[in-house]
Amino acid sequence: MIVIVGTLLFAPMLAPDFLCSQAMDGVFPPALVAEGPSRIRREAEQIRRETSDANRTDRACVLSFNLNSDNSWVTDKDISILADLMEDHDDGVRLWIAAALGNIGPRARAAVPALEKAYRRIACVQLNATSAGAIQVALQRIGVKVPEVRCPDGSYPDIVPLPTPDGQPAPPLLPGGSPAY
Repeated sequence: MIVIVGTLLFAPMLAPDFLCSQAMDGVFPPALVAEGPSRIRREAEQIRRETSDANRTDRACVLSFNLNSDNSWVTDKDISILADLMEDHDDGVRLWIAAALGNIGPRARAAVPALEKAYRRIACVQLNATSAGAIQVALQRIGVKVPEVRCPDGSYPDIVPLPTPDGQPAPPLLPGGSPAY
């Protein structure tokens, strides 16, 4: 899933349907910007009310894609609403909301506590795909250091480095975000 998150964050030309498995015509508007900030509130409410985890994750995915390009209209209240979704029980929702917050970048700084809390909860989970990588990337794009988390077995989760401005992979990071030179 880290590859997909990287694709989302660094190759915005992909269509949401490419990644959102349940997205169907007519379920989501073509762009949130047309309706402004109240749309994020409504989408968040729909995510919370949806009973199917797959549909909830897809709604979060499309929401993230809608915030991938011009998100200058996103307000502080919208960022707070997105940060609240980081408490969701579904890790797929948390993954896509973290991606959305990362797409917003430094303006999403108010969401850092929610991102860090979600990261500490999932960082040591041993699954093939979790929201941990998306949260790491979001924190880095916002401009803060990924928190150091020590797992019960004494290890530290790997940190996903952002690519450098020239498109080359960044050097691997040690726990806490220090470059491993």
